[in-house]
Amino acid sequence: MARQNKKIFISYSDKDKEFALQLANDLRLEEVNIWIAKLDIAAGEKWDRAIEEALKFCKDFLVILSPNSINSDNVRDEIDFAVQEKKRIFPVLHKKCEIPFRLRRIEYSDFTSDYDSGLKHLLKAIKSAVLEKLPDKDIDFIGREDEIKRVHEGLKSDYNIITIDGMGGIGKTSLALEVAHECLAASQNPTFVNNDVQKFEAFIWTSAKDRELTINDVLDTIARTLEYPLLTRLPLEEKRHEVVKHLQEKRCLLIVDNFETVTDDAVRDFILKLPEPNNVKCLITNRVQNLEKAWTVSLRGMTEDEALLLIKNEGDRLGINLDALVADERNFQHFYDATGGAPLA
Repeated sequence: MARQNKKIFISYSDKDKEFALQLANDLRLEEVNIWIAKLDIAAGEKWDRAIEEALKFCKDFLVILSPNSINSDNVRDEIDFAVQEKKRIFPVLHKKCEIPFRLRRIEYSDFTSDYDSGLKHLLKAIKSAVLEKLPDKDIDFIGREDEIKRVHEGLKSDYNIITIDGMGGIGKTSLALEVAHECLAASQNPTFVNNDVQKFEAFIWTSAKDRELTINDVLDTIARTLEYPLLTRLPLEEKRHEVVKHLQEKRCLLIVDNFETVTDDAVRDFILKLPEPNNVKCLITNRVQNLEKAWTVSLRGMTEDEALLLIKNEGDRLGINLDALVADERNFQHFYDATGGAPLA
């Protein structure tokens, strides 16, 4: 059975294998795609290598917590790997124990008193998990409060297409990622209440930066993010039909970065004909305004205060003292004017 088609890796102590196997079988009865060593390692396979490969290929991670597992070096190593690889993690509390520090902020499913209610909670968590493959956001992102607000307003509006336009190096991609991650954080927290931030069930990232982006690329990325990888094997028109059908099933945010370099007209046509009802939004970064019926946010240079803070932060990050540059008003003004306030200039 191909490991790359598995979804959830189950980590457990061998001393808890009876519970682990019961849980694995119950999840499979609910059509949850899992990988568990006791059932999925074939005869003759090397155990350590099989587990390592499964950890790598499985997108999500379920760990069965008990006094046995938290004292297992193997389980702790698997937890560390899942955290480092930013996998979605589903903790299952089998027996009362001290929750590992790296998992304490994650809601767990409690099986200690009632197996059926624990399973119900776990299934709800698995099936409601937000689908996303977003790049990391810029940790040095500064300011742009007004532009962030405008993009959020666009996502909450009746417009299907929201564009961020501006010159190269002005920070369009960073702004798109900042807003997308704010929406993601809200979407992953069921108790989050903020009427200014739109929640989505799936976040799909495509980019034409340093590559030619075709309609086939876009459709394949959507299929993989929505966890329908077999759709990528279909002929183009059949694939397009199936992808559109699945887009209609969830509230999705599709992001197309560096749209100005897209030469495939089919990509533009696909975006302009996003499926109704209005549950799919497309956020585009573009150097020019060339899309009609779009909510447009035009990005200009940073303010002087934002630029000053960016210079200081970048100097600290690189271990370079830039006090002389920012302290001399004439030097700073010359530098600011020369870059036009573009953060990547």
